[in-house]
Amino acid sequence: MILALGVAWAACPPDTGVARWRDSLGTAESAFVALDTAGFQAGVEAAQREVGCLTEPLEPGDAVRFHLLLGLAIYTRGNAEDARLSFAAARAVDPGATLDFALVPEGHEVHDLVAGARVAGETRTVAAPEAGRLLFDGRATLDRPADRPTLAQWIAADAAKGDYLDIDEVLFDYPTKAPAPGPAPVPGPAPAPVPGSKKRGLSAGRVVLLAGSAVALGTSGVLYGVGAQRAAALDGPHDPSVTLGDLEAMRTDANRWVVGSGVAAGVGLVGAVGFAVVR
Repeated sequence: MILALGVAWAACPPDTGVARWRDSLGTAESAFVALDTAGFQAGVEAAQREVGCLTEPLEPGDAVRFHLLLGLAIYTRGNAEDARLSFAAARAVDPGATLDFALVPEGHEVHDLVAGARVAGETRTVAAPEAGRLLFDGRATLDRPADRPTLAQWIAADAAKGDYLDIDEVLFDYPTKAPAPGPAPVPGPAPAPVPGSKKRGLSAGRVVLLAGSAVALGTSGVLYGVGAQRAAALDGPHDPSVTLGDLEAMRTDANRWVVGSGVAAGVGLVGAVGFAVVR
């Protein structure tokens, strides 16, 4: 994480235009060339602090210049890793960004640190403003850099906000658009009926068929029971006085009961089929 330079925030200057902010960067650069470390640090701190005072949008080149100088200020304080992240923020805006040789002589190791500074360029989308526009590093967009620090601004006709944001810092508040109502749901087609899933009511005809089938099947069972009982009597011991003709008559009678049972069963089955078919 970059804690930047631990800037103590103060009141905004009377002039809140971008031109005066650029002068702060120029003052810092001149101080560095003159080996005025304190003046250099103070100039970068002033530029960082006054981002929140600007009423005009920065350009991408302004953001590149600021990130490079902030990285250099952090580097001179002995924190090369955080300096690399600031340099990466500059090169995310301009992949060819470098420190001017008039500022840092060619061959200095810090140039290698700048050249090797890279980030993936991840972003996260923020809410659209109700009025005005959001800018990140001088570009109007709703995609905030997520893996590097950024200069954030909201510029409207009669208001403005701005800040230097580290990766994990929360974006300032600004008026956002109310979410648009979603489209009304469109009713879809009714699902096709599943065969056999429709409930069937018991119509009068079906009641008659059901009742008739039940009576016929019950009668079939009774007739069959009587026939079976009489047939069993023929297979047991007989009274010697019973003649062969009597036995034949008894067998014929048992068969009639069994045949009647079969007829009743057939009627019952016809009724059951009718119950299943009739609606």
